[in-house]
Amino acid sequence: MDEFHKLIKRLDILRKYVFWLLLRSPFDALRTWMTAVMMQSVFQCLQTSDQRTLPLLCIGYSLLCTLLFVYNGVV
Repeated sequence: MDEFHKLIKRLDILRKYVFWLLLRSPFDALRTWMTAVMMQSVFQCLQTSDQRTLPLLCIGYSLLCTLLFVYNGVV
């Protein structure tokens, strides 16, 4: 941890930037997990030719992308 603090001082990174980066980390992990689940569901729909579920998955993915855009604007 001491090396991390030295690196921050050496690179002259502001504390505010690190704070916002830490705030963003949980959302990125959640978004990555949700994207993986969505991709798995899409492939299952394509394999089973389920045409009713695919539009719902596309709408869910577009909402997820919108949330990421809004979150990036806030943070």
